[in-house]
Amino acid sequence: MADVVSAFQSWWGDLVRQNPPGWIEAFGVTILEVVISTVVGVFCYATSRDKGYREMVRGSAGLVSFNLVLRTLSHILMLQIYAWLCGDGASWQNVAFTRVSAEVPSVRKLLTQFALAICIFDVLFYSWHRMLHSPRLYRKIHSVHHTFEHRSKHRVPLAVYYVHPIEMLLLEMSVHLSCSLQGAHVLTYLFSGTMALLMALYGHSGRDLFGLMSHEHHHVRESKNYGATGMMDFLWGSFESRKAGKGPYMRVELCLRNEAS
Repeated sequence: MADVVSAFQSWWGDLVRQNPPGWIEAFGVTILEVVISTVVGVFCYATSRDKGYREMVRGSAGLVSFNLVLRTLSHILMLQIYAWLCGDGASWQNVAFTRVSAEVPSVRKLLTQFALAICIFDVLFYSWHRMLHSPRLYRKIHSVHHTFEHRSKHRVPLAVYYVHPIEMLLLEMSVHLSCSLQGAHVLTYLFSGTMALLMALYGHSGRDLFGLMSHEHHHVRESKNYGATGMMDFLWGSFESRKAGKGPYMRVELCLRNEAS
């Protein structure tokens, strides 16, 4: 185990010395997301015998790919704006929102920063997610995600990326801020982004992750469970356990919010 840790520290040190921080931060998370999303998409398509489900997976590829490109370009744009604010004609490649250094944080520090990142992300995600459920914003933006989820009796994990571009930017900004606000190491950012993606993919598969609030229940009762962990929902009274639902889960038709009527 010690040899593996030593090899990683050596590889990471070389990577940091040979590449500018902006590249590591922007493209590091992109590579991880593309690889994970591709593996999940191919697996779902290859292992399903349901024609409708396979069509859903294939149909999601266009918007999912667009949003992955969009998140990378938006990250670079935000870095460039930050570089301009720093002055001296700095380039986005030479700045980062997180701490990029050859030093590898200890496991304890990484997990501590990760735990804080989860709390910050839950506050941000809950806030804008609940805002997008207002009637006007729901129809114009958030319905893209919920409509896709309601097309089939099956859940498609890649639905996590099947969102309006504005929602994708909000999601991207939330992940950034959850790490940058605490001055976290870039490895914490990469680890947090990877874990958040894996949990989101699992949550959009129709299953619940033990210990976390049911996101699947949100797609049945859209006025409940806005957050990522349940912390904010518990505080603001929108938490509801999956067991609270009456009867088996049934696919609902397009949920374009009746609350305004």
